[in-house]
Amino acid sequence: AVYNARFIAFFLKKFYLDIVFFSFILFLYYRLIDWFQDSWLFFSTAVGRILQFVFSKIFDDVVFYVSKTGGPVLGVGDFRVGISKVCSGIDSLLFFISLFAMIVFPSISLIT
Repeated sequence: AVYNARFIAFFLKKFYLDIVFFSFILFLYYRLIDWFQDSWLFFSTAVGRILQFVFSKIFDDVVFYVSKTGGPVLGVGDFRVGISKVCSGIDSLLFFISLFAMIVFPSISLIT
């Protein structure tokens, strides 16, 4: 609606390789995000086991199990907390890794 057809054709000709390259990178990134989100149970269970170890040094009645319907459940005494897919922190982890990579990778190329 803003650009005319001649400008769009010029833009596509000039930046064709860049568009193809970054489309490929975007596809790989999408697959990585998909893999991380499918692996939420593995990461949540690992975090739950670490917390069980830490809490067992402080409390005597620490409980940890992976429920068949949900995810990992961690508890002390009568208090129980379950980690579900939506609150597992996978999206935040991916966001942090992405921002970190955008900061670090250009810095490495400047150093070498």
